[in-house]
Amino acid sequence: MLTVSDPSPARLAIDLAIQEVGSFNGKLIRKGTADAEFHLPVLVADGSVTDFCLSVRAAGDQLIPKEASPLHLPSCCPNRHINRDGSFCITWSSRLPIRIIDATSAATWWDTVYRFLQEQHRAAKKRRWPTKNDWAHGNAAHEQLRAETAAAELGGRFPEDLRNGRLAVKKKGHFYRLTCSDGWLYSVWIRFERVATLRQVCFCPDGAHKRIALLSCGGHAKAAADLVLGIVGREAEERRFWKALKGQPCCGTMDNCPLAKP
Repeated sequence: MLTVSDPSPARLAIDLAIQEVGSFNGKLIRKGTADAEFHLPVLVADGSVTDFCLSVRAAGDQLIPKEASPLHLPSCCPNRHINRDGSFCITWSSRLPIRIIDATSAATWWDTVYRFLQEQHRAAKKRRWPTKNDWAHGNAAHEQLRAETAAAELGGRFPEDLRNGRLAVKKKGHFYRLTCSDGWLYSVWIRFERVATLRQVCFCPDGAHKRIALLSCGGHAKAAADLVLGIVGREAEERRFWKALKGQPCCGTMDNCPLAKP
């Protein structure tokens, strides 16, 4: 076990990563005060192994990984969740961070990095990100979390419909209209950011069964509005994200990339 006496959060995070890397058949190459380099062999679906050299930097109790030099991965690819500086978006650090404070969290971090690199192999083969449920880009992830939290609060069909892209929002006059494959569900008043008709029966399974008004069904009135506003916000923030990257060269490894020249 680690026996560092009262280390800083950054030093502790690095030391814990060093302690746990062997569980993933990796090894330490170099150690600094708040950074380190590791060799990490990654087994992929076809049975081959890719040897990565990772540079890991500590920011407080969080660790930021990147390829030490771009050998197997693009130097930047938003669609593959690789930032402009080469660092990996392995999780949404601003709201759902992996804080490296003990052996368990360090092992979780390494497992997340390992799976991320396995998905990179699949992305290169498929020329698209292999999973549906990855985080949106930049600030769009805040809105994604808002929508997903609201869908989970409402329950029923909403989480699955949101996850599978079956919910859509269209602006009509002063309202946002939420629709699905079955048609219109409800409307949200844009100015007041609330469901237009609060006395309608709640959309949750219990509310629909017991005929409970949306206004009286816990926090479901707010959740219903947040679901719509989160969908709208995510789309708007995604547009801003790609606009800010105008001029960034496309790595050419992903189909339908907004950075690719027409």
